[in-house]
Amino acid sequence: MSKLEDIINVVYQFQNRGIGKTHAAIMHAKEIGATLVCVNRQHAREIASEFGINTVGLESFNADKFRGSKKPVVFDPDALFAAMMGADRDINSLQNINQELRKEIENLKTELAGEDA
Repeated sequence: MSKLEDIINVVYQFQNRGIGKTHAAIMHAKEIGATLVCVNRQHAREIASEFGINTVGLESFNADKFRGSKKPVVFDPDALFAAMMGADRDINSLQNINQELRKEIENLKTELAGEDA
């Protein structure tokens, strides 16, 4: 994680601690019979035992598992934020790999053009 991502994560967590968004997500999931996606498995277990709802930790969330399901899925806002940060990190990583591969392709083209001459 970059320094900027660390700072954004810490600021987000401190600005949003104790304002009731997770509790609202829990109550909504309970009301509609949804599965609640939590930040991690430990948090999911705690919520499941305390509130008696279906939960899953973000690290074990598999969208394919829910494909075709008639039950809704509710994301805890912290889990959604973590998922977006992870997606952003993955996109940046893939963009860097793409740039490296493009440079390698250009180097190979140059080498091949030099051999033909």
